[in-house]
Amino acid sequence: MNTPKRIVPEKGIPVSEEKLEELADSAAELLELIDDVQSEPDFRELSPDVEIFYCAVQYAIEQEIFYEEEDVSNAFLLLKQGKQRAEQLLSEAADWTVGCGLIVRGYRSKLDGSIQPYGIVVPESFDVS
Repeated sequence: MNTPKRIVPEKGIPVSEEKLEELADSAAELLELIDDVQSEPDFRELSPDVEIFYCAVQYAIEQEIFYEEEDVSNAFLLLKQGKQRAEQLLSEAADWTVGCGLIVRGYRSKLDGSIQPYGIVVPESFDVS
């Protein structure tokens, strides 16, 4: 039986150990917040909306797929956005669920349990109330 060949992205640019350590520390902080969110039954359903940010950065670190210096800066922004969402949930809010425009969300795959991102564009004319 022939196993399909797995396509792996090319390695990206070298990132300093200092930056990687900062990213890993910030990702660990987000992971702690995710654990807090998941421990609250009322928020568990929205946890993937936070986890997508952690996964994006963690996979980039593990797979060494930063291709430009800007990608490293964007990783910090993603972690910041994930932390903001987690903190909102822990404050019993979720602004992104009632917003308009491009909204990035996440879901847990029933196939393998992985966290998958998706985007949805909510028209300005849509009344969420």
